[in-house]
Amino acid sequence: MFNRYFQEELDNLKDLGGEFSKAHPALAPMLSGRSSDPDVDRLLEGVAFLTALLRQKLDDEFPEIIHEL
Repeated sequence: MFNRYFQEELDNLKDLGGEFSKAHPALAPMLSGRSSDPDVDRLLEGVAFLTALLRQKLDDEFPEIIHEL
């Protein structure tokens, strides 16, 4: 279940990078495809991991939040 959240977040970050490169063509060569810098890849994976944890927690606790209202 968590893998789905993680992959969705990672795909979303890559899509946003593509949109950013279209809006800023001068930076496009640095943003196209997979990064050649493994540290940048790990940073994106870390952000995707933390965001996926947050999304999973929100989805798991949503019924409890609504019940309290």
